[in-house]
Formats: sequence, structure tokens, C-alpha cells
Amino acid sequence: MIRACDHGSVVAPTQEALLKSYELAHKDHRDEVSLGWERQKFFLLLNPTILVTSGALTAISKPAAIAALAVGTVTAFAGALAVGRSHGRTRRTRDWLHKQAQRVGLEGPEITGGQRELKGKPRKERFRIVTLMIVALAVNSAFDAGLALYLGLHDEAVGKQETR
Repeated sequence: MIRACDHGSVVAPTQEALLKSYELAHKDHRDEVSLGWERQKFFLLLNPTILVTSGALTAISKPAAIAALAVGTVTAFAGALAVGRSHGRTRRTRDWLHKQAQRVGLEGPEITGGQRELKGKPRKERFRIVTLMIVALAVNSAFDAGLALYLGLHDEAVGKQETR
């Protein structure tokens, strides 16, 4: 005889299941931190590559150089947004891990000795390397846009002088 399932009852997870779930979430968090760092390096290295390419294209075709700088502008801006969102997601995951660690009876997901040492103490500084990365990418974006604008205006000024 088949019985209907009682959807109203919930079985509490065992301590072992909670610990296994926490270990999996902690590994996922570490992978996410690693991915975030790789993403930051990618965007920081991509923009100088685009700048060098646009510099080489300037000798061949100014419109192509301006297009490359436009790509650099968009890429650097998108990189700043991606790094910011990734860091926010990582912080939310770390906060969730702290709650889960308390539920399991562990200290917490501190990754480095410095984090363990400062646990529970207020942060005295507000500087974060991620903030520096976001600012650097925003500056790259603005620089690319300014350089593209300069090339476009300079090209028009040269054309006007030649027609005189």
C-alpha cells in the first residue's frame, strides 16, 4: 500500500549534515574569492593591452584606434561593475558562512591569520584592495574615453588645418 507524503513535516538536519553543508559552502566561498581575484587581474591587464593596441592602430587608422579605445572604455567600466558586484556577493556569502558556522558550533570562515586575529573587533581602516581595483578600472575607463575624444577632436582639427 502506498501512503501519501506528509508535506507538513520537516526533519531537522543532523549535525553531520550541517557540517558537510558548511564545508561545501566554505569551499565554494574560497573558490569565489579566487575567481574574484582572477577577474580583477584579467580586467586590469586587459585595459593596458587595449591601450597598446589602440596606440599601434593610430598609425594605421585613427577610426580603428578610436573604436579600440571605445572598447577599452566599455570593458574597463564593465570590469569595475563586475568587480564591485562580485565583492558584494563574496561579502554576503561570508556573512552567511558566519551564521552557519555558529549554527554548527565552529568559529567562522576566517581565511587568513589576520582575519582570525581581528575577529569581533571593529575595523579601524576602511581601505580595501577591491576599492582600489574599482577606482583603477574607473580611471582606466575615463582615460580611454578621454583619449578617444582627443583623437577624434585632434583628427578633425588636423583636417580643418589642411583644407585652409
